[in-house]
Amino acid sequence: MEAIFMWILYVIMIFAGISIGRKLRCIALLIMISGAGYGQVPDANCDIWISVDQYIGKRVGTGLCKDMVDSVLINTNLMMSDSGRAGYYHYTLEKDEIVYPGDIIRFKGAIIGSLEYLDHIAIVYAIKKSNAYYIVHQNVGVDNLEDSRVVVTLLKLKKKKKGSVEFHRVINI
Repeated sequence: MEAIFMWILYVIMIFAGISIGRKLRCIALLIMISGAGYGQVPDANCDIWISVDQYIGKRVGTGLCKDMVDSVLINTNLMMSDSGRAGYYHYTLEKDEIVYPGDIIRFKGAIIGSLEYLDHIAIVYAIKKSNAYYIVHQNVGVDNLEDSRVVVTLLKLKKKKKGSVEFHRVINI
């Protein structure tokens, strides 16, 4: 119950334009996750989750989905901006591992509900329930990149018809 209250309070504060500090947002995330029965949130996930808020409603880079994720990872010092390098260190979560806000989702040839994700990347923003996540991404449901904006949408994996969806955790090294 406390986790739901904290989540609602946090969302109201964001949409009302109330500025809250980085540490307070991280504390709110930790309370929400621990209140929901999850374990310790990795530091990199907390940094990603806090950083992604500044992009919601805006177009990042060229409007491609990867531009928003890359920008968040560069902003949190979790990715090298040099395009000649591998980018960031991560590992693919096993099916039985807990998904946290801040985890990265990679879609390949996926059809989920009425949406098609041929080659797409997003960030977990919140966990609604098992196999249902609020995700932050851009270049979804638009005809051209000029109209692309970062949005939060509900992803229900139970509605997956085909393709692959992998969760990745960024490692802070």
